[in-house]
This record gives sequence, C-alpha cells and structure tokens, in this order.
Amino acid sequence: ANIVNTTTPIIHNVNTGEQISTQKEQIIIEDLAIEWLKYRQALCKKTEDNPEPISRKTLDGNRNRLKKDILPFLKNEKKIYLSQLTESCIVSLLKNIKSQNAKHKSYVVLNLLFKYAIKEKGFSHNPMVKVDKPPEKIKTGKDDNENYIDPDRQDIWLDLFEKEHKENNNNPNHIHR
Repeated sequence: ANIVNTTTPIIHNVNTGEQISTQKEQIIIEDLAIEWLKYRQALCKKTEDNPEPISRKTLDGNRNRLKKDILPFLKNEKKIYLSQLTESCIVSLLKNIKSQNAKHKSYVVLNLLFKYAIKEKGFSHNPMVKVDKPPEKIKTGKDDNENYIDPDRQDIWLDLFEKEHKENNNNPNHIHR
C-alpha cells in the first residue's frame, strides 16, 4: 500500500471509485519556476502588447535568485509543491539568505511567481501577502555619505597623495594616468 503525503484533500467518486482532487492539480514549484522564466523571457521582447519589455539583466537576476537562494532552500526543506509554501516557510527562507539585497530580490521573485500561479494556473492562495517585504538596504543610522575624508585628516591624506605623485613621476617605468 502506497501512502501519498499530500496537503490536497482527496474525494473518492462513489460511482467510479476514481480519486478527485478538491484543489486544482498540485503545482510542482520547480516546474512552475521554469514555465514562469519562459514567460518572463517572452516579456523581454518589445511588441504592441508589451511596449516596455523587461531587460535581459532583470531576467538573469530572476533566474539567479531562483537558482542560488529559493530552489535550494525549498529542496532542503523538502518543499516540492507550491501549496506547501506557507508564510512561515517564506519567512524562514528569507531569514536564511545572508545578503539584504538578495532577500529583497527573492521576495520580489516569489511574489511574481505566486501572482503568475494565480493568474495562469488558477492557484488560490498567495502567502506573500502576509509576509513583510524586506528593504533593499538596512539603514545603519550613519550619514548616507560615508565616502568622505574627515576634515581633521584631509591634510594628512593630501600630503600622502602628493608624495606618491612625486615618487611616481620620478619613476621612469611609471605609466601616467
């Protein structure tokens, strides 16, 4: 006797003995991701229906997020079907990603993937709605312009630059830039 572990309730048709799923067919995440990327690739072409195509760089970024962060985490967690993704699973996935920018981009990719599943596959639930979108950057409370020389140290740095410049000009092998 095979035991199938699924989250979709099954109803038996009394007349035929056939099993009927109460939800649309189970959607395998990896298959959906491949289909979605093909759809996104079609959006890279400018057409009358698509006057503002997405860039190839955006498509590559979407593919990289899926390949590097999202799919490996879901495989590790043994999440195969889209219906297995809950708010807590997505929060865990985002916490697992180290880079703040990658967290933000992964959130965007997952949200687009769920919207595609709802529109094209008749999927009924988007758990991303209840998950807070991570910011692209975390504010550190420091001055936004961190690339400056402290006024108290400007003379020291200028002296070092002048000394290096003189040494380089006296060197016959130095290439002037």
